[in-house]
Formats: sequence, structure tokens, C-alpha cells
Amino acid sequence: MNDPHFIGWFPMPPALRRFLLPLALVAVALGLILAGGLAYSQRPPGPGRWDDSHEVSFDGIAVAEPYAMLRTPTETILLVEAGKFGAKDRLLPFDGNGVRATGTLLERDGVKMLELADGDAGLQAIEVKAESALEEVTTPVTLVGELVDSKCYLGAMKPGGGKTHKGCAILCLRGGIPPLFVAKVDGTVGYYLATDSHGRPLGEDHFEFVGERVTVTGQLVTGRGRPILKIDSVRRSR
Repeated sequence: MNDPHFIGWFPMPPALRRFLLPLALVAVALGLILAGGLAYSQRPPGPGRWDDSHEVSFDGIAVAEPYAMLRTPTETILLVEAGKFGAKDRLLPFDGNGVRATGTLLERDGVKMLELADGDAGLQAIEVKAESALEEVTTPVTLVGELVDSKCYLGAMKPGGGKTHKGCAILCLRGGIPPLFVAKVDGTVGYYLATDSHGRPLGEDHFEFVGERVTVTGQLVTGRGRPILKIDSVRRSR
């Protein structure tokens, strides 16, 4: 009975209890500190939101190229289908004409997207005042930022960017979801629709850079709705 060796069905020897108790307390404290540090180091999910509790409608001019958009007198709203699909095919018959788009709204930092309702309720032809002539301005730029799929980044997923989201983002872009290039310029975060150097939708050769910190050079087109970044080259940044 005087053997200090621990046996599971015997009471723990007092000497062993005195030894293990502080070790257990230190281990718990270190675990809490480690957990807090890991949580603090994680990428913030961002302010994106998806209000899918009710549908809203916007009137404007349908724009099918390079991506499905609705251009209103005050803003440009990206249009997508349910799931990981863009809305270009549904918008093509209305291209350049007035429509009422109805669906659920995603929004982040003032950038809006509408997931269209099913059937005819999603898009209806209407009379809209013709757009006034706007001058486009093209500026050569070099930007450092991240290429993301707009639907997840604007609120469908949290977080909707970074390497952990890369696989999902590539599937979204393959399905026609408009890509955004997110970059901080002069302390302000900018959101630019990303196309190839000819203004066409991005192809597979760009998808490998999704979710990573990259440097792009190209032409920034402003003056008609959401700024468009025509990418000439892209490389990974440190």
C-alpha cells in the first residue's frame, strides 16, 4: 500500500496530485492563449452581407458584356443567377434595353449584386430613359491586391477571399460569376471588374492567381458605371 506507483482504481497519490495540478493549470492557460492568438490572427470576414429575407427590384439598362450588370442612373449592380452561375445568358435578350431586375441583394462597401429571382419575375422589360453620353477614361495602372469571385466576396460566404477560398472562387468564376480585383489605392479599398486585356471575361490562365496577393498591370477604364480593370499581366507578390 506504500507503493507510489499510480493505479487507475486506487486514489491518486498526494505527491503526484501536487505535481500534476500546476502542470494542468499551466497547460490550460497556454491553450487559451494559443487559441486566442490563432483567432486574432485569422483574416477578418469583412462587412459583406446577403439580405435573402426578401426580394428587391431595380430599374435600369441591361448590360450583358463583359459581365451581366444593371446600370441605373446612380450605380451599377452586378447580376448573377442562383448558385455559382453568372446571368449573362439570361440578360443577352435584353442587352442595351430597359429592364426591371428583381432578386435578393448582396452588398459590401457600397458594391451591390442582385441574385435574380427565378423565371420571368427576375427580369422584365420596361421603358427606361436612355443613358446620357458618358466619356470613358482609360488610365495605365499597376495595382497590388487580390482577385476574388464577387458573389462570395460581397456576402455569400464569410470569408469570401484568401487561399482557403481559392477552390470555391475558381468554381464560381468558371460558372460566370464576375471577378473583382480588390486593391487599396491611396488608403481606400477599390473594387474593379476584372477582364483580360481585350475587355473579355477572364479565362483559365488567370484563375491560378485567385485568392492570392498579386501585382497586376493593365488599363483602368472609368466613366461608365463600375470601373473595369483590363489586365495585361499578373504576377504573385510577396
